[in-house]
Amino acid sequence: MRNRQQRFSAFYFLYYGASGFLLPYMATYFESRGLSGTEVGLALGLGSLISIFAQPLWSLLSDVYHLRRSALAFACLATAAFSFIFQAGQGFAWILTLSIGFYITRAPILPLGNALTFGYLERYGKREHYGPLRGWGSLGYALSSLLAGSFLGTLLPHVPAIHGGVLLVLAALVTRLPDTPSEVSGGWLEGLRLLPERPALVVFLLGVALVSAPVMTAVSYLAVFMEDLSAPGWLIGLTISSQAFLEIPFMQITPRLIARFRTQTLLMIGLALTPVRWLLLALIHDPVFVLPAQILHSTAIVSLLVIGASLMDEQLPPRWRATGQGLYLMVVMGLGPSLGLLAAGAIYERLGMRMVWTSFIFVALLGTLIAAIGLQRLTKSAAADALVKA
Repeated sequence: MRNRQQRFSAFYFLYYGASGFLLPYMATYFESRGLSGTEVGLALGLGSLISIFAQPLWSLLSDVYHLRRSALAFACLATAAFSFIFQAGQGFAWILTLSIGFYITRAPILPLGNALTFGYLERYGKREHYGPLRGWGSLGYALSSLLAGSFLGTLLPHVPAIHGGVLLVLAALVTRLPDTPSEVSGGWLEGLRLLPERPALVVFLLGVALVSAPVMTAVSYLAVFMEDLSAPGWLIGLTISSQAFLEIPFMQITPRLIARFRTQTLLMIGLALTPVRWLLLALIHDPVFVLPAQILHSTAIVSLLVIGASLMDEQLPPRWRATGQGLYLMVVMGLGPSLGLLAAGAIYERLGMRMVWTSFIFVALLGTLIAAIGLQRLTKSAAADALVKA
């Protein structure tokens, strides 16, 4: 068991390690290729928006035909290919086209990886231990983003290719991951009815989308904000990497927290803290003070990507595990960020990053309220189902 568990740890380390080289600096990379603020927002936002429609299809297909591991390996290889050819052409149309392809093939990697992980952990009765495995991803992200930020001037033209190289290694590792055991297959129609039959889950996902929009958008724009504040490259790299370093202790203690508190309570605490971060960033004028504010980014990421993913895994039958993760991460890393990136690009070009952070305060407050309503309805629905079964 230990050897297999180490493979899942390596999966998250490599996936997020690759992401740390590229995602925090993607907006900066596009700017270096001559794109305007609006064009950067379109290249980042449209690719993410279009991937929303591809992600559930990937996950549903893998569940219906039991192709989780095969689909995951293919997605890693395809994303690597798009990463390598970013530098092969010039102009907005070229970058936009590649960005769309990149996001479509990258979209299923995490939900399919999560589905394999939760299936493996559930087999041994240790589903609450997802956090420590995912913590290796934070370590990989921290190290790679720190390296890229520290040598940003030298590495910036090559970050897509570095990302692609790591994904090739990841694809090879995926073939060694234990696949989920055969489960009773669900049909296409059953899969398509998962959300319409669960309106409370839809409300919850809407709230999560609004909270995640600023959180994930900040991953791409924090480096831009710090450059506007004339921060040196080493401080940008340290600040971006610190958020992932700070995630690690939180993720290590998630099994104990989940055992002691309800996942709903832990999630709401993390979501409620996100508006505070946007308020702090809107008030900061010295880039040094961005660093301590990253603690709140870490709590948001743990809440959304660990506690939230675990909560989503509880809402659907095991045969729809990949579909459930696909829907959740479509919202957290697709719908929310795509809208956030489109809006942030336009606001930044006209009013600057400080107004971007200010607008995020109100979006996060609204999202937290809607998510709380959705969770309350889910709790009542679960209690009613328990009474019926009793």
